[in-house]
Amino acid sequence: MDLVQLRKKNIELTKAAIQKSVTPDVHIIHARNTIAELDKVANALVKRLRDWYKHHNPELEHANQEHEDFIAAVLEYQTPDAEGMGAPVSKETVDVYAQQAVLVQQLYAQREQVLTYLEKAMQARTPNLLHIAGAMIGGELLVLAGSLRRLATMPAGTIQLLGAESAMFRHLRKNAKPPKHGVIFNHELMQRAHPKLHGKIARTLADTISIGARVDFFEGDFCGDTLLAKVEKVCNG
Repeated sequence: MDLVQLRKKNIELTKAAIQKSVTPDVHIIHARNTIAELDKVANALVKRLRDWYKHHNPELEHANQEHEDFIAAVLEYQTPDAEGMGAPVSKETVDVYAQQAVLVQQLYAQREQVLTYLEKAMQARTPNLLHIAGAMIGGELLVLAGSLRRLATMPAGTIQLLGAESAMFRHLRKNAKPPKHGVIFNHELMQRAHPKLHGKIARTLADTISIGARVDFFEGDFCGDTLLAKVEKVCNG
C-alpha cells in the first residue's frame, strides 16, 4: 500500500470513528445544554430590565412577578410619561425597554422550539427515560452522566445523587449532612409528596430511571408506564 492509499484509508477510518461517536444522545445532551443557556441569558436580561424599568414604572414591575407577564406588560405599556410613582423617561428609553422585551420574548420562543426538539429526540432514542423523568430532568441526567451508555451502567444510588456533587463535596470535606437526592428532587412526584416520603421516592425513582435507561440503551421494549407506576404507588403510600 503506497502513501496515498494509506492516507486515504486513515481518513476513511477517522471519518467512520467520528460518525460512530456521534450517537443520538449527543444531540439530546446538546439540546438540554442549549435550553440551560437560553434560560440563563433570558433570566439575566429580564432581571436587568426589571432593575432599569422600575425607575420608570415601579408599580407595573411589582405587579408582574412572573417574568413572562412582566415582559408582556412592558410591550403593552409603552409611554414615556409615568402615571405612578416612577419618573418620566424619553421616548428613546421606552424604545430600548421594548426592544429588550422583544429580545427576551424571542429567547422564550427559541427555548420552546428547542424543548420540542428535545422531547422528540428523547422519544426516538430514550422513550423510557422520557416517560419516567420528563424531558428536562431526563435530559439533565444525560448531561451529568455524559452519555446514555454511562447512565445505563450507573448504580441507582449514583443516579439518585446526580446533580448533588457540591453537597456531597461539603459532606466529605466539612462533615455536612450527606445529600439524599440531586436533580431528581425536581421531579413532579417528589414535589407533590410529603417530605417524609422524599427519601423513599428518590430511591424508587432512581431505581426506575436506572432500569429505563438500560432498556433504552439496549433498545428494548417500552416499559416506562409500568416503571413510573411503581413510583406513583410509593407516592400514594
